[in-house]
Amino acid sequence: MKKAGVISLIIVLSILITSAGFISASVLNVCSSGCSYNKIQDAVNAAGTGDVINVSGESYNEDLIIYSNKTNLELVGAGSSSIIKGVNNVDSSLFPLAAPNIEILADGIKIHGFRIESPDYVSGKYSSGIVIGGKNIEIYNNNFIINSVDTSDDISQTIQTYHKLAKPGVDISGLNIHDNSFTN
Repeated sequence: MKKAGVISLIIVLSILITSAGFISASVLNVCSSGCSYNKIQDAVNAAGTGDVINVSGESYNEDLIIYSNKTNLELVGAGSSSIIKGVNNVDSSLFPLAAPNIEILADGIKIHGFRIESPDYVSGKYSSGIVIGGKNIEIYNNNFIINSVDTSDDISQTIQTYHKLAKPGVDISGLNIHDNSFTN
């Protein structure tokens, strides 16, 4: 009877420890002052699996990389007032080289509630926009703003995926893009 009680206690403790891992998701807040983070990339870097990053309604001029170990993150904007404006452009002669403004390499990422703008236009350059290299990605309820350009060589991308030659073994299955608006 004593041995059965110890085994039962071990099982209960194992279940509690395992369950705690599922409910330990954090909410990380991003704003210009008064929050733990004033850059979205800093919050992404600090985030753990399953965390939510709430971004206040301000403008953020930065490119983002969501590395493969940052699975199941959710980036939540406050609507069109939460602006992610890309920074990097690529020389048009290097097409199809990608220099992502938002690079998603992790699985299970959700991005919604933002105004996502391409970088300022520079003649002879284009921007890569969001480049996806993870699976089960959902991008919804965003307003994409793409710059007007002088030539078709300078046309910027909004959303694209990695090709298997660019990222061997890439898996973009489960990609779900819906309820976004695209403006030029």
